Amino acid sequence: MSPGHDFLALRQMPSSRAQAKVVASAKKDGYTSWTLQLSNNTSQLAFFLNPQCRKRRGGSPAELLVR
Repeated sequence: MSPGHDFLALRQMPSSRAQAKVVASAKKDGYTSWTLQLSNNTSQLAFFLNPQCRKRRGGSPAELLVR
């Protein structure tokens, strides 16, 4: 970890454009699962990727539960 939790240098790094693709999906016992492939086709490093699956419920997005 960074001394004093100083991550300023990370925040100043150039941004990257990562892409996500669903490569497989399956249904079992009433649940749907997906396999994702994350790609970074740029010359920049991609840190802190945090993929989230969301669905709309009543017009507003809601995060899906992960079990």
